[in-house]
Amino acid sequence: MDGWLRRRLRCVHLKRCKSSRTIIGFLVGKGVRRGEASKLASSGKGWWPLSDTEQAKRAMPIAWFEAVGLVSMAGHHAALNLAGNRRGA
Repeated sequence: MDGWLRRRLRCVHLKRCKSSRTIIGFLVGKGVRRGEASKLASSGKGWWPLSDTEQAKRAMPIAWFEAVGLVSMAGHHAALNLAGNRRGA
């Protein structure tokens, strides 16, 4: 579930950039090489497939989502299970 949510947020972020120029600027600012960024920005694919590319994952890794404030659902689930918060327990 966490992976799907991160991919969806990558999709939304790329879509918010709107133009190829701003997508390239964002990706280059996040450390993606200009050639790879322009290849992604000029792609004819939709937003959903673009969000699963290596360039998008490199620009918006898991650490980036944690820095932005996205909380991992898997971590919370594991913490609840360790605490014994189950029905019938």
